[in-house]
Amino acid sequence: MNETRSIAELLDLAVERHGTDSGRELERIAQAGGHKIVHTTINAIRAGTYKSTPSERTLKAIAYLADVKNQVAFEAAGRKPLDRPFVNDLPPGVDDLSPKERRVAVEMLRLLVSQRHELDGIGKAPDSTDEKPGLSLVPDPADTLAARKGRTQADIEDEELDRWDGIDTPAWDDDDVDPPGPDEGV
Repeated sequence: MNETRSIAELLDLAVERHGTDSGRELERIAQAGGHKIVHTTINAIRAGTYKSTPSERTLKAIAYLADVKNQVAFEAAGRKPLDRPFVNDLPPGVDDLSPKERRVAVEMLRLLVSQRHELDGIGKAPDSTDEKPGLSLVPDPADTLAARKGRTQADIEDEELDRWDGIDTPAWDDDDVDPPGPDEGV
């Protein structure tokens, strides 16, 4: 096969391979092969109107449909295929981290992902800001809990600005010996 330059070309190859121009039919074929992709994604990529970055799952489905190696689809999308998920590299005991330690780790990973995207030319995450580049990719569960405790969105945002570096906990000072318990006021 000649060098494929885009994922749209891979989908055109899939159309030829399966003898159908229907996105719905390609969706069905992918699902029968254990892959998940929706016809609207297929149609948007082929039409050149797809605005998102294709997920790993989408790229694997396209590779399956085009009957090429996953690496070909990842390269066509300008991405590196993962040898294995990052979660497999986490050390034993990571689930024993305190909530504060988890926030620090997650914020550091968000910052590294944002930096990697900028270096790779992908750009910022869609929901990032200049003050918090890439740091809002995963919603903080504490925000939802805080809202249930009757705090306003402004209170939550002020606390988020105070802690976005992942070091300070907005609910209590580092001078306190123990954080307040669930029934104690914040």
